Amino acid sequence: MKTLRNSFEENYEAVAQPCNNKQGFRIRYEYIGSWRVFCVPASRLSLAKSTCALLCIMSVAVFMLGALADSPLNANRYVSLPGMLSVAAMVVEVFGVFQFCASKERMTKLDFEDIRFKLFLAPPMHALLLAWAAIAALLQLPRLNGTMMDILVPVCFGFSSVLAMLIFLCYRSLPYRIEKNNRTCSRAARPDGDLGAQPK
Repeated sequence: MKTLRNSFEENYEAVAQPCNNKQGFRIRYEYIGSWRVFCVPASRLSLAKSTCALLCIMSVAVFMLGALADSPLNANRYVSLPGMLSVAAMVVEVFGVFQFCASKERMTKLDFEDIRFKLFLAPPMHALLLAWAAIAALLQLPRLNGTMMDILVPVCFGFSSVLAMLIFLCYRSLPYRIEKNNRTCSRAARPDGDLGAQPK
């Protein structure tokens, strides 16, 4: 399994640039890896980003509405435990959606895989945990008076679960391609095993 450092060294090359400092140059890292590009029109990609952002905002808002409801269900361990665990998945989901919405037309391999990992893992986990919380809340309802606040908890958790799953499905529906980087890499020009001039 490749480490982050190995991936960085594989996809970036250090290039010396003239600079007015003591050394007379500075090191700049240029991307030499392949690009990741979504195979959809710009209008559809923009719509997907807007949809994911809207679904994410709605999912967080609906969850907070249910979690802050004045109901004994929120104090029940079978409801509160998956609800609290879902917050961790929700935070990762929010970061993933933000990165996706802020991404450019072409993405580096590292950026693309980072976003893909977050949006393929966090939303389904978020949806699963909230579905667990919603089902647990429904099972506890017969023991309560069944006030509006009691009913609000499973409804909000269930709806937030559906919204999180829609984020995953929306992102997964976007096909992508790997595009070759036209930048010439000095390392690629060397034959295998050639490490340059060696001292005699």
